[in-house]
Amino acid sequence: MSGEKWIIDSNAFIHLGQKATASEIRSMMGVIRTMNQRLRITPGVRGEVARVRCQLLDKKPLLLTKLNAVIDETEIEDHQIQGLAENLGEKAAPQDVDISLMVLAADLGRSGQDTILVSDDFKMAKGAKTLALPYRTCPPSTFIQKLSRQAGKDAKKDLDNLARSIRSAEMRYTIQRAGTYNADAKLSWMINSLLEDDEPPETTTKEQAPSERKLVRALSHFIEGKKVKASHMERIQDLSSIVSPLKTPYQLAKSEPEYDSLDEALTEARIEVGMALAPLSEEKGDMIRKATSSVLWRLEAALGILALEAKEAKWARRHLAKALETAAIADDDDGEHHALMHLALIELGEENPSRAMTLFMAGEQEAKQDGSKIQASLGAAMAAWMSDNEEKAEECIEKVRAIIENNEGEAVEPLMTLGRSLRAVGFGVLALEVYDEALECAVESNRMKMANSIVSRMSEIDTSVSDAHQDRLKMMIDRINSIDGDQARLFEEKLAQLS
Repeated sequence: MSGEKWIIDSNAFIHLGQKATASEIRSMMGVIRTMNQRLRITPGVRGEVARVRCQLLDKKPLLLTKLNAVIDETEIEDHQIQGLAENLGEKAAPQDVDISLMVLAADLGRSGQDTILVSDDFKMAKGAKTLALPYRTCPPSTFIQKLSRQAGKDAKKDLDNLARSIRSAEMRYTIQRAGTYNADAKLSWMINSLLEDDEPPETTTKEQAPSERKLVRALSHFIEGKKVKASHMERIQDLSSIVSPLKTPYQLAKSEPEYDSLDEALTEARIEVGMALAPLSEEKGDMIRKATSSVLWRLEAALGILALEAKEAKWARRHLAKALETAAIADDDDGEHHALMHLALIELGEENPSRAMTLFMAGEQEAKQDGSKIQASLGAAMAAWMSDNEEKAEECIEKVRAIIENNEGEAVEPLMTLGRSLRAVGFGVLALEVYDEALECAVESNRMKMANSIVSRMSEIDTSVSDAHQDRLKMMIDRINSIDGDQARLFEEKLAQLS
């Protein structure tokens, strides 16, 4: 890893700003300096993340101020960006800032240097593969995990924690966007991201017998088809044959499955595992339940996503309810939050606002990050208003406004995600209003590339179908952020592009 060149995209910095503690940032900086490495960016990335702040640090300093000592910035010519965009094609091309990173990575790769582009953007990963560009891609969580393997004991613990936090955010974002995906390739990439886990197994000394926690993890890794230490495999040999049937649906979920084929494979696997569990002791049965819970909730979530894609709300609800139950057994807060959010959106689309409000509020309780809290609280406010519970709606709106105030840049992506989800369940007018708030936040935080992307999405929404609830709600949503002066004029210019 010491000989690699690292190109870092904007999303990676945004994740760091939202997730990294002071200790984790110090540990990351220490490893990078020890390795005599640099984080390479282009001016466009600096512009997009200039106002990203370290949300978990005192006084919330600017992230780039903390990392500036290890950042190298390279200018990319416009003609290079345009040339690569043309090769990718209009539909496949990412935004110009992202293309500038692809150009930089390709230039370094062609010069014979081992280059990694750190990004969780599907278009960037797919474009590199399509054009056979000479570099590799990996998501931010995997990059941090790679750093942890170069760290000392204390720093490794910090970076392992950070990698897990970012991986959870990547998974959450992928699941929430899935309802808007139409292309099979995007759906496959989403499910692969959902199932992906690059965390290496813990090691033990010869004198130390594997703990139950390590054996549970080894059993989970066995299901996922990962390498398991021989000493651990020996201890779980009798249990591995019991959970082995789950390997089939797990692998199938990575290969662009049809809903019916994945559902049938998982059902058959559950039957076989259930029959084999019956004669086991309570202790061994508990180990298997713990080992399979993280795999099962992800598979149920994947089935829920496939059902939503097929407009089968009834089946999506059932699978997401199972995902919620299994995530709760696994004590996985992120899994519980995602399942609750999707269930709430389904209820909203089925015109059950009171039930949706309850689910959104439960999702807010499980949310650990501000972005997730924005989505859950704003969803709860809408559902409460539709249920004629204006007091609860006002309470939730105040929560959203308090989070967004002075953190407009960090609110853009969560609002965009909620807008996409509302559109997917038939609330185009509300989605447009949420996008409008995202646009305000993007303009106010000087994220102009994102602002242009939001305008493009707003232009695609059909607002011909509306009702009194949606029209009244627009006024309430408009209160979560305010904008004035030059920024207000710039905001109006962006909206004028829609006319």
